[in-house]
Amino acid sequence: MAYLNISLTEAIGFIDKNINYNRDRIKSIKLINGSQTEITVSVGKFFPDMKVVVAFNGYRDGRLYFNIITKGGIKILMGLMNELGGKNLNDYIRLEKDMVQVDVNKFTGDNFKDVKVRDISMSGEQIYVTIDFN
Repeated sequence: MAYLNISLTEAIGFIDKNINYNRDRIKSIKLINGSQTEITVSVGKFFPDMKVVVAFNGYRDGRLYFNIITKGGIKILMGLMNELGGKNLNDYIRLEKDMVQVDVNKFTGDNFKDVKVRDISMSGEQIYVTIDFN
């Protein structure tokens, strides 16, 4: 078993370096308070940028859950998912109503041998992860 403690800033930096996405569309990602993160998205040339606020809801049964607080935010996130990740991203992330669900154990199972995430919790900017190696 291993314990990881990373900051949200480090996680965002890792994602930024390892995932290809349209940087013109996602203007910023920042922690605004406690477990809430604000994503500023460019909707288009003739529209103002939109802020989508997501809040960490918990980790249950191998899945991360986030609440979407901003009105209309789910539609923006769905559009971004289709643009940025297509089918591969849709294998791991589900969006419905005002909730984002990330299947962490499916992702780790598909990409790493004998790795299972037991728990993920968040406190302020700190992310705590417990991992089992089989």
